[in-house]
Formats: sequence, structure tokens, C-alpha cells
Amino acid sequence: MTKCKCSLVRELFTNPDEEISFGHIQQAKERGVPQECINYLFDNIEKIAREAFPECFPPCPCDLVRDIIGPDTEISFGHVQQAKERGASETCIEYLFDKIGVKGKEAFPECFGKSPIITILSPQSGQILTTTKSVLQTLIKYKAEDDIGLEKVEIYCDGKSKGEQVVSGKSVTSSVSLNVGVGEHTVRLIAYDVEGQTGEASVTFTVVKQAPPPTEEVPPSLPEEGITIPPSEEQPSLPPEEKEEVPTPPEVVPPEEIPTVPPGPLALTIELSQRGLRRVYVRIDKNGKKLTEKILVKRGDTLVLETSIGDRLTIQLKLVPGIFGTKKEITIREGLHEMIRLGPTKIDIYTGMFTKSTAKVVTKQKRRKLRGL
Repeated sequence: MTKCKCSLVRELFTNPDEEISFGHIQQAKERGVPQECINYLFDNIEKIAREAFPECFPPCPCDLVRDIIGPDTEISFGHVQQAKERGASETCIEYLFDKIGVKGKEAFPECFGKSPIITILSPQSGQILTTTKSVLQTLIKYKAEDDIGLEKVEIYCDGKSKGEQVVSGKSVTSSVSLNVGVGEHTVRLIAYDVEGQTGEASVTFTVVKQAPPPTEEVPPSLPEEGITIPPSEEQPSLPPEEKEEVPTPPEVVPPEEIPTVPPGPLALTIELSQRGLRRVYVRIDKNGKKLTEKILVKRGDTLVLETSIGDRLTIQLKLVPGIFGTKKEITIREGLHEMIRLGPTKIDIYTGMFTKSTAKVVTKQKRRKLRGL
């Protein structure tokens, strides 16, 4: 029999040690879950949620695991102590003791996604590139994939860092341009996902300087065949050749410069990542004045604000009202893309064109709290 999806189970049972009741079955019906799930809940009435759905509730909460243990970090007594200080259950403490010395992603595979996969599409390994100059501008094209979401790609050439590209989504195809000299070069790309896991790829190619093609020499013109007149003989003078007058073209007056129209309003979008906390409280000040009250943004919501280029915004993010969280100050510009980390959760902030369709993304409850929309 098919069981319920873990995402639904964790929403119905915030406490994994809670007993299944008819109230939970009613909530599941209201959400339109399949009948197989309803039947399974009926069969497990008064049973503890953790026992009925062991695959949905790991020994330790994934939020706690990702917060104190990295995917490639070995579990130590220090991690056990941190878990105790955060009020972890006895089951979690015992499980951590049993996994001391084991890497986080091996002890908690359900809490960490797979490492990113990155492939360099061009140039090919061992390829020879030619140039007539001492420096060649080379385009490195790559494709990166991840099961939970990508964050950035770091670029290295011959062991030296050449910066990074900020990326998002589960699959990205992009390219970077590098200036390299004559000789052999190795380019290495490292992809990071939103949980800090990495995957890398490298390619080695050679740049060869090629001599420019030779310039064709034009042979001197030879005299036309015919009769040569001795210099002693006088040549008859020819009448002067009449030249036709070419009319002067009219003067072209350059067109007047058309003044550019300043860009219209921009849409500032605040969006939670698919991993981490399920909700945060947001408050925004615009140019030193309060723009919004505390707004609850849940995972899957998209908060859209109308702004203009040059606006100075202060964005405060909190887990619980009244408790300090984190604060980010930004200046609105075209192509803005910022990322804020709040514990294990990452919040994307970016700008785009403000239209009626983007404004509709905001729910009615939030719209009443916004000023300027």
C-alpha cells in the first residue's frame, strides 16, 4: 500500500512523537491526498507518527543536522554537545554517538542531497588553439546540475582564481571568457550547491602562436606594347580634356538626439529556497522610512515590491517576531541579484520589470500591508 508523502506528513505532524488521530485524517482529506494515504492513516490510528512513517522522520531533524554538521564533516563529540544544547531528543543524541567519525552525508543521507555535477563542454581536453597574437581570448563553456539547487561556480586557470559566477536552479548551461597566453593551460571549475556540497571538472588545452599569412606583392606594371616615339621627335599637343562638373551633394544635417526615457519601476522579488526553514518574517525600510510591517513569507511564496532605481532598502529577516535575525542593506539597480542566509535557509532577492502580472503574485493579505503598491 502506498504511504503518504513525507512533505505532507511533516506538515500534519510537527511533533514526530504525536499520535495519529481522526483530526489528522480530516486535514489530509481537505488537502485532497490520494485514498491510499487516507487508508494508511486509518490503519495507524493512535500510533506515533515517527513509528508509522519512519522514512519521513530521520533520527535527528535535518534542519539541526545541516546547521551543525557539514556534508563532508566527520561527526565528533562537539557535535553531540551542540545537539544537547539545542534540546535534541534522546534518539538523536544516541544516533550521533553511534556515528562519531562518520561524515555527515553518510550518517544522514536524507538530509544532504547529491554533490553537483559539472561538465566542461568546450574546449576539449588536449585541444590545440591557434592565435596570431600573444594573448588569446578563450570561451569556456560548461553545464552544471544538482538535485537541490546550484549556488555558484568558481573559476581557476593554472591554479589561480579568476573569480566566480553566481548561478541558480537545478541545471545551468553558461560560459566564462578567459585571456590566456601561448602555451599549455589547465582550467578548473568548481560548482557549489545551496548546501555547500561541491563538484568539479577540469580541462587542459594548448595555445599556439601562428605566423600571419604573407602579404602578396604586386609586380610593377610594364609599359604597354606599341610604337616608341624617339625623344627627338616633337609630339603634337593635345587639346585640354574637358571635365564634367560634379554637383556638390547637399549637406546632411544630423538628426536631433532623442532623449532617453528613464526606466520604469522595477519589481523587487523576495523568494525562499526550497531547503531549510519553511517561513520567515520580513520587514522592509525604504530610504529610511518604514515600507512594510512584519510580513510572514512561507516557502513557495513570492513577495513582490514595486521599487525604483536608486532606492535604498533595508531588509530585516527574522525567524520569530521580536527576536533579532539578520539585516541586509541594498540599493536598487537593474540586474540586482542578492542572497541572504538565515540559518540553513537562503533567501533570493532580485529585480525585474514591474508589471501587473508580477503584482498579482502577492496575496491579498500581504497586499494590504504594503505601501506603494
